[in-house]
Parts: sequence; structure tokens; C-alpha cells
Amino acid sequence: MGKRQRTTAGEATDKAEKDFVKAGKPSKPKSQPDELPEDRELVPITVRVDAEIASRLRRASFERREARLRPWKQGDIVSIALDAWLLEAGF
Repeated sequence: MGKRQRTTAGEATDKAEKDFVKAGKPSKPKSQPDELPEDRELVPITVRVDAEIASRLRRASFERREARLRPWKQGDIVSIALDAWLLEAGF
């Protein structure tokens, strides 16, 4: 196997991260195409998921909130993912 070339932290950051560092604050969040409407009816459900999935969901929610990327609420992220799966499965 060939050796993987190492990258520095500066090379690993993308343009958005560099802009953030230069500006000192994040830019205004852009609306996401899969954003949920505010006037929807919410119904509580209870499900059990693998611990790793729950951990990744918490991490995604935290990082999106810090970057001001909507959706960042765990329920919204789950709703979008579940809706996409249901549509793909024909429901």
C-alpha cells in the first residue's frame, strides 16, 4: 500500500472555516433546502436506536448549532432523515 500524504491543519480547513476565523464570527445562516416549516404539527414518538447513532445525532446537532446551520434540533434532523427514508421506500 502507498503512504497517505499528510495534510496540515491549515490545509484541512475549508473556505468556510477560514472565512470564520478571519471574520471572527459566523456568517448569517443560509436557509437549507430541506428545512422544515415552522407551522407543522409535532407528535411525540419514542424509539430505541443504537448508541452510536444517538451519539452521532447529538454531535451533528451540536456542530450544526455552533455553525448556525439549520436544521440543528435533533427532532428536526430525525424528521428530515425519516421522511427521506419513507419517501424512498414508497410510503
